[in-house]
Amino acid sequence: MKRGQNGFTLIELVIVLTVLMVLAGAAAPLLSKALERERISATLEEMEVLRRASLDYFRDTMRLPRKALDLVRDPRVPGWAGPYVSGGYDRKKGGRGSDLELDAWGRPYVFQLRKGVLKLRSAGPDGQSGKDPDFVLTCDPTPIRRAWTLDRLERINAAILAWNRHNLPRNPLPPNYPVLLKRLVNSGYLPAYEPFLKDGWGQVYVPDPPGRMPVAAVTSRRFLD
Repeated sequence: MKRGQNGFTLIELVIVLTVLMVLAGAAAPLLSKALERERISATLEEMEVLRRASLDYFRDTMRLPRKALDLVRDPRVPGWAGPYVSGGYDRKKGGRGSDLELDAWGRPYVFQLRKGVLKLRSAGPDGQSGKDPDFVLTCDPTPIRRAWTLDRLERINAAILAWNRHNLPRNPLPPNYPVLLKRLVNSGYLPAYEPFLKDGWGQVYVPDPPGRMPVAAVTSRRFLD
């Protein structure tokens, strides 16, 4: 069969279509892998944003969030000063749908709290939590707890020093810290009771050294270990 002046033979068209199909078949896996890499990269970037936002949340509340929505909508926790991530949530759907609630595969991020540490988890491409490849970021607020505790201790021990300067030896502070603290607050050496009762780990402060009178300072149990 001869080719016309402005056309192709049927055989030539079949050959061209075959080549295109082969090229498309070869390109499809490459495109799929590229898209999967983009999803993985986007998910890890979002998890890092959530990790930083969770630490900001902790600085304000001394608690860790239990879900992504806590970073956007006030969970009625004292000290909350969010939103801690950009974007918002859909009020018409009962406050659901935060921009960063879902990973790149459309599945919710999991917030796991254990022993004062938060683990952010995405089930990854296969959607099966606990099986590779899962993506996990650890959010450990220990440095914040420590800095917060040291700041409180500085103020408490300054108040104890002032009390001792004005009241020793006739009126020493008792070695029972809650009683000691109440006396400092009632006498105007500290402004309030609750903010100075416990350290960043939620434990009551103790005299340092324990049991000695007059009490010269207090510390965190964590610092005695």
